[in-house]
Order: sequence, then C-alpha cells, then structure tokens
Amino acid sequence: MLIELRKLRIIKALSEETPCYTAEIWIDGALAFHASNRGHGGADDYRQVGAITEAEANSWLRANRPQRSSHGMTFDPDLEHEVATLMDQAEQHALLQRR
Repeated sequence: MLIELRKLRIIKALSEETPCYTAEIWIDGALAFHASNRGHGGADDYRQVGAITEAEANSWLRANRPQRSSHGMTFDPDLEHEVATLMDQAEQHALLQRR
C-alpha cells in the first residue's frame, strides 16, 4: 500500500499544540481521504472519499510498519502517525530545497 500526501498545507501561524494542516491522502494512486487538524491539540480529522476506510488503512499499517516506543510505552502504527511522518518528510525536503 503506497500512502502519499498531496496538496499539503501546513499553517504554522495557527499551530499551537499540534500542526495545523490540510492535505489529501492518496492510497495506491487514488484519493482516499481529506485530512486536517486545527492545531489545538486534537486528533487529525479524516473524511473518507475513496473506497478504503480508516480501519482498513490502520489494519494494513499495523501489519506492515514497526511499532514505535516513547517513554517506556509502545504504540501501534496508525494513519495519524503515518501522516505525521509524511508531513515531517515533506518539511525536511522543502528545507533541503531552500538550502
């Protein structure tokens, strides 16, 4: 399963506790979700527009991505973590291009 972010917009001025953003999530070349977060510490919002459900994406991620650990706790992979990783990669890529 290839998961991509497209039309990513990160609004740093509105990011308080979490990144404020909007994006499209594409899975295997098809639009699957419209994603967003208002930046106030809440979870990401996903609006399904494709055939794949959030539960199906999370199930695939649990089977195909490693667990992550932080402060002695272990977390299963999920769509929210995948999106956060892709956003970090996009920001790092943009930084390298500017330099």
